[in-house]
Amino acid sequence: MGSFANVKRKYESMICRRCINEEFSAALTPNDCIYGYPFPMNCNCCKEMRNIVTNLRLSGKIKLLFKSMKD
Repeated sequence: MGSFANVKRKYESMICRRCINEEFSAALTPNDCIYGYPFPMNCNCCKEMRNIVTNLRLSGKIKLLFKSMKD
């Protein structure tokens, strides 16, 4: 079962939307995410400069609800 809290814990709260989509095979759009920084930062997963997701809106949480994280 997918949980954004597990993702934040694994990647120390520094992960981009693209990496979340790859981890969960989800289809999150920019409107599903809440970006907490006004500028791109280094993603701990892909090591690229991207907008970091700090939380998800209800639509994004529903999309992750029944997805499982890859190891």
